[in-house]
Amino acid sequence: MIDRLGPLALGIAGFVALAVPVVDLVLFAGRGAAALPTLAENALPTLCGVLLVAVAYWLAAGGTRPGESRRVVGWCLGAVAVVAALHAWLFGLGRLAADGVRPYAITANAVAAAGVGGLLAGVYDVRRGRRADGADADAAATDEAGAEREHLAALFEGTTDCVLHVAYRERGPVARAANEAFEETFGYDEADVVGRPLADLIVPGGEGETRVPDFERRVRNGESFETEVTRDTADGPRRFLLRLVPLDPPGEAYAVYTDITDRKRLHEEIADRNRVEYLHRVVSDLADVDDAAAVADVVLDAATETFDSEVACVVVDGDVVASRETDGDVVAADAIGALEDAVARERSVVTTADDRAVLTIPIGDRGVVQLGTTGSFDDRDRRVGDLLGTHAAETLARIARDREVRAERERLEFVNRVLRHTLLNGMNVVRGRLDLLDGHVEDAYAEHRRTAAARVEEMITRVETMRSFTNAVVADDPDLRPVALDDVLADEVERVRGDYPGADIAVEGDLPALDVLADDLLGEVLANLLTNAVQHNDREHPTVRVAASVDPETVTVAVRDDGPGVPDAEKERIFEKGMEGLQNPGDGFGLYLVAEAVERYGGEITVRDNDPRGAVFEVTLERADA
Repeated sequence: MIDRLGPLALGIAGFVALAVPVVDLVLFAGRGAAALPTLAENALPTLCGVLLVAVAYWLAAGGTRPGESRRVVGWCLGAVAVVAALHAWLFGLGRLAADGVRPYAITANAVAAAGVGGLLAGVYDVRRGRRADGADADAAATDEAGAEREHLAALFEGTTDCVLHVAYRERGPVARAANEAFEETFGYDEADVVGRPLADLIVPGGEGETRVPDFERRVRNGESFETEVTRDTADGPRRFLLRLVPLDPPGEAYAVYTDITDRKRLHEEIADRNRVEYLHRVVSDLADVDDAAAVADVVLDAATETFDSEVACVVVDGDVVASRETDGDVVAADAIGALEDAVARERSVVTTADDRAVLTIPIGDRGVVQLGTTGSFDDRDRRVGDLLGTHAAETLARIARDREVRAERERLEFVNRVLRHTLLNGMNVVRGRLDLLDGHVEDAYAEHRRTAAARVEEMITRVETMRSFTNAVVADDPDLRPVALDDVLADEVERVRGDYPGADIAVEGDLPALDVLADDLLGEVLANLLTNAVQHNDREHPTVRVAASVDPETVTVAVRDDGPGVPDAEKERIFEKGMEGLQNPGDGFGLYLVAEAVERYGGEITVRDNDPRGAVFEVTLERADA
């Protein structure tokens, strides 16, 4: 109704405005006034009246949106009322003053009214502009927020990462929504997650990694950040990169979990390989040390380079031989029990003492390496520690062997000096005195002198042989040369035949006419095998057979007998030092010394059963022409 009355009222106002000029022109024609000024005076009101009528018709015809015609008519009629009131005021004052309305007063009031009208119109325009700008800004903000929501929604639904919409509450972060990747990875349906604290769902042990105050503070401050966390999944604990994206309102965020377990494992494997390669390089450093203290220093340097530890020590044979950042004692008194445990299990163990994690690494049965840290040690550290302990144990064992070898050489050198300076000199004196008696004793005693001289000569030969053997064993590098095997073997067979005329000793086939790598002791080695085959035979007339076979690089000499043989339990130990009943007192080295000599030649000696009874000793030597 009001939308129809507005244009009607505006049209009436327009016709009234037209009526004034028309009446004035009619009166003008009746007064006989000048035509041009009168027309000019009424031209503007006439145009304004026509414009008002036209606008009224346009509004009545529906030229505007609903409500807009009221605003237009309201502004127009309001202005008409204001101007009419202004002129009524002016003319009313003029009549009261009895001297009429002065033109300049009308002009001043009209100018003032126009100024006020322009001011009001300007204020209106400014306010309308502000509203338009505010509307544009709100629209832009709404569009930006919508775009952000769409972006986050796309991230939430389309990513392969696990995404949670979380809200921080008094009981910690609570899930509000979860994407499909989260459901598949953690094994929860979204309906089972919403409204529940994350500590009850995915945090190991239900403890508060997700309740770290710094997390909530940064989220409420609108800060995005990321960190590494461990979470329980459907397949067990896994490592994730957690990124928190704050949302509006404050205290809510998207928690984006990216599984980095395999990547982390790969990095850890690379780090482990680097540590293992480094420890293998440490072996070359250990090869140059010759005492436990030096071993401990190298081991601690390697431990400092390999492990993240603050204190460390090495215990060998019950004594602390080296330490780092300690007062010389074991890392912690409470951890001493780990020493026996680690040594007994032959594996590294991790204990806790004095607020420190302690890694105890066994060094064989000789001692341990102990490392202490305020951090922690894991299974990878234990495996690397076992490798370090193995290297240290092997080095200590090598040092012990070297000391035994040096001690053995010192004993052999002592024996060599005794043989050379005492026994050999004494035997030479006896030989000289026996030579002086030659031709000066009765015939009845001459044979005794000759027998004694022969035995002395044999003893001198044996002493010279033992001295040669001692020199060879003591020497670091054996002085090997080509030796004719057939000549040496034939000579020794003939000599043993002469010593044991009741034995049947023979060579099968032809002996190979070639040289082997040996020295002056080769004859003694072969003679010992032949003598051993006769002396340890339980038959009245022992049978011994000798044969040789040739390969492209080696020659094997086999000595077969028909004696009682060697029990299986002793076959592995027969060449060890100290085996009773297998030496040849006064006649040779014993099988232990034979094995020592053959090993220095680069050869090998073995024993096996003969068929149907007896034993077969085989010596394999390198050919000189190979």
